[in-house]
Amino acid sequence: MSLTGMREWEARLKAIPEAMKQAAQTAIDQNAEELVTAMKATVPKRTGTLESTIRSEPLDGGRIGRVIMAGGVKTTKVVRNSEKGNAPTFDYALAAEFGKDGRPGANFFYGNYRLRRRRIRGRLTRAINKAAKLGRS
Repeated sequence: MSLTGMREWEARLKAIPEAMKQAAQTAIDQNAEELVTAMKATVPKRTGTLESTIRSEPLDGGRIGRVIMAGGVKTTKVVRNSEKGNAPTFDYALAAEFGKDGRPGANFFYGNYRLRRRRIRGRLTRAINKAAKLGRS
């Protein structure tokens, strides 16, 4: 017994995951770009250094997704010189986000994510569902 169109059906099944991966990555890239833009618009701009460190980078190993980061080498300062020879450091991106010494933080990072979380998830879900439906047609 043989089924007509079996090869075609198998090809469609193999194509669905790849199409879904591509659709998911496209939606993730769009979400990351939107989020980085919003973060840059709301970050405190005393010198502009912190704003320049807000970025989105792809995940390692060809995995689907992106990492959004702020701070790093440009915003890390030595806090004090220690008698032990080590020099503790502090990334002032953390102070800008969470506050310091009783001053409130700007909440530019997590606040923007929380504000856009439903939209981000919705865009990703719609993209994956659309790719799955296209694979079935």
